[in-house]
Amino acid sequence: MNFSQAEAYTRLFPDLSHVILPRGVINLSKKIPPSDIHLLSPTTNLIVRKSLHPALVYLLLKASVEIHSGAGWVNKAGEFPSLNKQDDPISEQAQRFHKSGGSLLYDYLPFWAATFIDRMLLILIPLGIVIIPLIGIMPWIYTSRNRSKYYHWYHELRNVEKELTEGMPSENVRALQSRLEHIEEAVGRIRVSVAFYDEVFTLEEHIQMVRQKLIHLNHPASKKSDDFKHESSAAIEQKD
Repeated sequence: MNFSQAEAYTRLFPDLSHVILPRGVINLSKKIPPSDIHLLSPTTNLIVRKSLHPALVYLLLKASVEIHSGAGWVNKAGEFPSLNKQDDPISEQAQRFHKSGGSLLYDYLPFWAATFIDRMLLILIPLGIVIIPLIGIMPWIYTSRNRSKYYHWYHELRNVEKELTEGMPSENVRALQSRLEHIEEAVGRIRVSVAFYDEVFTLEEHIQMVRQKLIHLNHPASKKSDDFKHESSAAIEQKD
């Protein structure tokens, strides 16, 4: 029976669906039916008791897909079964089944084990998306955290050395010595991983090099005396 107002019926009665029986779908050569026929289809639900075991619910859902998922006269392949127009509450198992399409785990593992793994995957996959990039940047964070403990003092030491090379007046040498002692004391309290010991030792060596420059700047006479002794020793060796 052709309903010319089929769409209007579906708006007034939500349990009905508007479907079309296409022209020639029954017999193409004889063109049966001779034209599209607008039909009304009621909703059919698969209802079970709440006490039914979830494993049996899964088997029923799988069987319904095998039976009803193919194409028919009034529906395309894959349209049924579906969760549309359900008046009764939908079970958690049915929601997961229709969302993921079922899992191969249920075909090879006990139901409880397959359910446990399936639920764990839903949790672990999003976590993996977040954790894997973090694992990639962890070495950088580890290195940056250790180096940040002494890089500041490299900068301070460079400032002291820069002031020395620019010709700092001798009366300000005492202030530079105090700053250098403060840097050395701070570096001595630094605690880093063993892998960064060599960089800390290198910083301490640089501190000593700057200290030597300060000593020569503060006692230029001793420097000249050392140079004179060195030249005298060289002269004696030549005479011998």
